[in-house]
Formats: sequence, C-alpha cells, structure tokens
Amino acid sequence: MIDNLRCDPVASFLDEHPLPIRGIVLNWGEGSKPKRYNVQWSGADGRFHNGTVPQFDIGNLSEKSKLMLPVFIEFSKSGTAVRYVKLFFPPRTFKGEARLDEIRFIYDWGPGKDAD
Repeated sequence: MIDNLRCDPVASFLDEHPLPIRGIVLNWGEGSKPKRYNVQWSGADGRFHNGTVPQFDIGNLSEKSKLMLPVFIEFSKSGTAVRYVKLFFPPRTFKGEARLDEIRFIYDWGPGKDAD
C-alpha cells in the first residue's frame, strides 16, 4: 500500500534533461485513487518547485474501480529544465491499495517544422 510516503526522487537524470519538460502524467490504475499529494521537480541546482496537481472530487469512485485515471501535473507552460522529480503522499492519501501504472514525461519539443 502507498501511504504516508515521502519519496526519494522517482526520476533522477544524470544531468538536466536535454529537452524542456512541461510536466508529467501519472496514470493511476486499478484500486484506490489519491485524494491529495504533491509533486516537486528541480533542475541541476537542486532547488525544488511544486508542480500544479489538479484537485478532483473522486469521492464517488469505487474502491475497486478499474478506471485508469491519468493526471497531468504541470511544471511550466513552455517547459523547464528538470533533473529530479519527487512524489509526496501525506497520511490518508489513499483509502486502500493503490497502483501507479505509469509516469510519463511531457516534453516541449518546440514548434513543428513543415514538410518541404
């Protein structure tokens, strides 16, 4: 069970990622869905910033829900340099067993180039 957990970095690149990162998507799988938590990120300087975690009213979701819940946590609208990402789950974040199926990084690839 994930609860009362303060994570060490869940992502620790060798250096700042070469592409600016706009945020991450956490895909919560089968089981309990989190009610409140915090995501932090930092560049190479190690100064952590809070990502914007949306607040959902998930009170009516069944404990055994098979609904996959993707949650986008924004770091920056235009992308920022990221080396570390941490997740924080305060006590009673989850009602029961929880499963985080995926952590997906959303990159700022820059403007697309038209085909010749």
